Amino acid sequence: MLALELVARSDLIVALPRQLVSRHAARFGLTAVELPLKRKADPIQAVTTKAAMREVGVAWLMGTLVRLVAIATKPS
Repeated sequence: MLALELVARSDLIVALPRQLVSRHAARFGLTAVELPLKRKADPIQAVTTKAAMREVGVAWLMGTLVRLVAIATKPS
């Protein structure tokens, strides 16, 4: 949401995920339009520190994400 706040205070434009914008644009007085071109999906990464990975819950979450992505991207 920091991006929405920064855009609201400036004359910048930004490309953001549709769901983020639809949920919060009104709160920042912003409006959205669809891009006039087709684009491929951007990769999404889960990032954490080595120290955080020592926490059982964080390690579990990251492991779960890795397993789910492997299942979802496995060729049929």
